[in-house]
Amino acid sequence: MATGRRGASGRLTTLLVLIAAVSPLLVLVAALGARFGVLTPDLAWRVLTWQAAWVMAFVGAAAALAAAVTALRDWKRRGLTAMMAVAIAGATLGGFLYQQHRAADPAPFDLSSDVADVPAFSAAVDRQRRADGAVEVQVHGGPQDCHGLRTVRRQVAPGVAAWALQQAGFTPLGAAAFRANGRREGFWYGFVYDAEVRIRPGQTDVHVAARYADADGGEACRLAVRLVEALDTQPGQAGR
Repeated sequence: MATGRRGASGRLTTLLVLIAAVSPLLVLVAALGARFGVLTPDLAWRVLTWQAAWVMAFVGAAAALAAAVTALRDWKRRGLTAMMAVAIAGATLGGFLYQQHRAADPAPFDLSSDVADVPAFSAAVDRQRRADGAVEVQVHGGPQDCHGLRTVRRQVAPGVAAWALQQAGFTPLGAAAFRANGRREGFWYGFVYDAEVRIRPGQTDVHVAARYADADGGEACRLAVRLVEALDTQPGQAGR
């Protein structure tokens, strides 16, 4: 009889661990599904991640607590399993809370160092952005919205602009007289950011914009500042 109760307790603890693992598995499915184009950004980010997985993170936390309480009856056998549930649930809920904090960043998802005359994306990039459903804004964020974003007060060579794009995490797509552009694609969800560098006598300006605004969380600002800092650094000085 006691053996049967211990077996039932063990199965219950295992079930609670599996419940705690549902939320991170949903996030993984959503991220990889969006990354490889199987899921739309809205379905992956809004529905699977911030609705289904977000709710399951709290369910998982409750399951982990229940697993810990259940394991107290036979801690030597069930303690490790219960602690696994607590670790999974804690990391998942903590990750959500951290992302929620980042998402509260007020920085716009479309920024330029020159809001009066924003560097325009190329026609090809504009077509790609429209095809991806990117939100186009009439009023762009600028230095007043993103600390560290500024005009670089010198004219850089197109090759230096392409190098700066790479240093900021973008893949350079092309460089020509007075301009360079690049694209950054996130690893997990595959969210895309576009960058344009405009070169003029005595100054260089940037324009960085997310294609999927809901998931930005200030990332466009961070990328724009990184790009400006790279433009302010000559390639030969980077290793000094």
